[in-house]
Amino acid sequence: MSAFADYASQPQLALDQGAALLAADEEPGLDPAAILRALDELASSLHIPGRSSPIEAVARLNHRLFAELGFAGDDAEYDHPDNSHLGRVLSRRRGLPILLSLVYIEVARRHGVGIDGIGFPGHFIVSPRGVEPRFFIDPFHKGLILRPDRLLQRLCEGTGARGVDPDAWARFTAAVDARHILYRMNNNLKAAWIRRGHLEGALRAVNRNLALCPADAAENVDRERILLALSRR
Repeated sequence: MSAFADYASQPQLALDQGAALLAADEEPGLDPAAILRALDELASSLHIPGRSSPIEAVARLNHRLFAELGFAGDDAEYDHPDNSHLGRVLSRRRGLPILLSLVYIEVARRHGVGIDGIGFPGHFIVSPRGVEPRFFIDPFHKGLILRPDRLLQRLCEGTGARGVDPDAWARFTAAVDARHILYRMNNNLKAAWIRRGHLEGALRAVNRNLALCPADAAENVDRERILLALSRR
């Protein structure tokens, strides 16, 4: 059993630990502790006074991560596997929405600031926990602030829909846990490897998803398909 699979079997997962182990599963010999130290160092470079409001904390996070350090989405090679590897995202300061959101969540957490991951369809974002009126942050677009009406407009523009029913909207904007985030990261990696014809990489991602959700029927089917394709080589 891999270190990632062993960790994924636990009932509660820490997002940073899971993402570091995922990166090490992709890159044999990589020390997951080195990735966690890099997150610690990144957080230590940010100053958020103890009595800061959530709004001030977000402003400081955005300024440090995006204006000063230059974290941003990778538009040039959006689906490159490096954009789903936390160690490489930290060194390149480029990544997919979900990886940049992960960095945002974990840097904030190290300062006692609660930021929720939001599994919005097609584009992962974050939201400050317990803040009213609610707003959202898009780390892929350098911390762009989105009010609910603008987020709804973005969804309708992308899908052609005229609106979204309240139950669906509640699901789309709900906070998701570490297991959900790691699973979605793995799906991105699986798709990236499949598009490149790299079946071994796709199989690694499927195995990690099965470690996270052993009863996932679709992943079990994909695993059998990939194994069959590999056996025909």
